[in-house]
Order: sequence, then C-alpha cells, then structure tokens
Amino acid sequence: MSALTKIGSRRFARRLIEIARGSYPLPARQEAVYTLWQLKETRAEPLFIRLCAALDTEEEYTRDMATEALGNTWRRPRTQRAIAARLFDPSVSVRFSALCAVGRVNTHTLDCLRRALAAKLADPAKVDDGRVIAALAAELLGQTH
Repeated sequence: MSALTKIGSRRFARRLIEIARGSYPLPARQEAVYTLWQLKETRAEPLFIRLCAALDTEEEYTRDMATEALGNTWRRPRTQRAIAARLFDPSVSVRFSALCAVGRVNTHTLDCLRRALAAKLADPAKVDDGRVIAALAAELLGQTH
C-alpha cells in the first residue's frame, strides 16, 4: 500500500475497493481505505459513504478515515449529505474528520451541509469538550463566498 501511495498509482484501485469492502482482516481493509484516500480515488466515494455511516459494523478508525476521505469528492451532493450526517456522529473523531472533509464552504455547498455546520455552533451535546469542532465550523461558515 505504501508503494502505491508513494508512486501515486491508481492502477489497482478496483482491487483496493474490493479489499476494503470485503471480509479481509481489519488491518488490510484499513490499509486499503487509507490508500484509496491518499490516491484521491473518486471511484471509492460510495464505499467511503457506506463505511463512514456503518456505526454498528465498522471500527471508529475505519469510519474516521472513510469520513475524511470524502474530502476528495466534497463538491458532490451525496458526499455533502454524508458529511452533514457525520457532523452528528457519536464519535468526536468522526465529527472532526467530517469538518476536515468539508475543507471550505462556497457556492457549491448544499444547504443541508450549511445547516449542519451552523448547528455545530450552538449544540453543546454534539460538540467536543474543547469546542474545537464548533470553532472550525464557525471558521468554515465565515469563508462563505
């Protein structure tokens, strides 16, 4: 996986998607997710959306990586809807990854994602103790235009 990432080869992306989706050992699946993310493989968007939402079946770290990997396709409407949902994830780490995936707010940002970011500002039950997530949401909303 490291070699594919270093050389930037997306030649085996379909195989990596199969590994991440399959019943392989957790470390292999996580490496596949990481590699697809680092290769900016946009064909993995449906996989990332499914993994990040799988609260009952996926490890938090896997969901965290899959959520942040959505940053590769953040302008797509279904990605934005998935990111908006992850902003309310039970995991602080996944919520922060969702903010990292947003990257910026502009004319391409859907209302559902704008509303989710705005909700982070005043929802004490859904932010982290240090309010880092709320601060980043405020910063993102301040970039509008």
